[in-house]
Amino acid sequence: MTKVKGSFVKQLISGSITKQAISGSIATGGLYPWWDTRYPYSLSATALGPTSIKLDWTDEGGSGWHGVCIERGDDAIYFTEIARIAPNTTYTDSTGLTLLGTYYYRIRYYRDSSYSEYSGIDVATTIFGNELDLYTSGLTTELSIGYLTLLNTFITAVKSGMSITNLSDAFDIMYILANETTEAALRNLVKRLHDATAYNTPTFTALEGYTGNGSSMYIDTNYNANTQGSRYTLDSASMGYYGRLNVTTGTPFGVFDNGGTTFSIINGRNSSNQFQVRLNTAGAGVIGTNYVTGAGLYIGSRTASNVTNGYTNGVVGTTKTDLSVSMYNYTHYILAAHRSVGATQYSTQQVSFAFAGRGLVQAEVTVIKNAFEAFMDANGKGIIA
Repeated sequence: MTKVKGSFVKQLISGSITKQAISGSIATGGLYPWWDTRYPYSLSATALGPTSIKLDWTDEGGSGWHGVCIERGDDAIYFTEIARIAPNTTYTDSTGLTLLGTYYYRIRYYRDSSYSEYSGIDVATTIFGNELDLYTSGLTTELSIGYLTLLNTFITAVKSGMSITNLSDAFDIMYILANETTEAALRNLVKRLHDATAYNTPTFTALEGYTGNGSSMYIDTNYNANTQGSRYTLDSASMGYYGRLNVTTGTPFGVFDNGGTTFSIINGRNSSNQFQVRLNTAGAGVIGTNYVTGAGLYIGSRTASNVTNGYTNGVVGTTKTDLSVSMYNYTHYILAAHRSVGATQYSTQQVSFAFAGRGLVQAEVTVIKNAFEAFMDANGKGIIA
């Protein structure tokens, strides 16, 4: 409690102190009257993003207090004053905060050199403020800050370059198979639906991806575009994958109906050395011939009922006029193609990245290519020239 000068006590006892003093409009010796017990309460700290935390509280202070003193600490014991503000019920701390940092806060009123009691302590941990918050929620093994920072940069680059607010504005599924753990690799980055399942143990290599054996291994995305697709539609559709090996075996990413009349597959280099893109069509989908490598980023995009393009490392091939026919009713497979009888056309590719969504134009393909290339290069695993 703040000590008060004896002369002030004498005036109080003698009755010579004024009502103004009692109301808190004056102080004695620069100290606020000792009988004011008001203090801020119900302090709440809420992370807004990677470098900002908002504080809210209930303000019980009157006109006698000059303002609110904000204190922050790395634990619930040691605190440092970071700001003094006018009486208010909100404050956003954006000074010196780091991604996924945990910070403790407490506040109190002040008047000159006098202070009220402290509020309670509240704590908050900074967040990404994007898809990564849900993506990382509940992971058995946490991903490293360094890896998450690179992934955050990738997401930010894609959304900014494509002028979208959320990945779900353009994509239904996206798997970062070049991950630190198998659990995270099989999670859908776009939303908490359609997490993938690996069958027959395809080989996982950290920061590189999953590799098939060409005979039994594959990954089921658990995503059926016909019944579950939001962005992938009959006449606006895209599929893409990033392969690190120069192979010609099987289909790295695809699905087709049992009668073989409707295909949605993408293969950077098939057994005839052709780049093949077939999206909701019965057409052959050959984009180009004499392909000498199956490694790189391959994207197929349908932007109209009669327009399909294939992109190799961001470079467009021949525009195809294969007409869209219908959607299929099976889930997309990675490292194989899915048909009613199960997996077929098994691949020996190592896939680092796969996605499906709405049709993409050249500029958007370039954004994805540049963003993922930078991500892989930063992890020391890039292969795109």
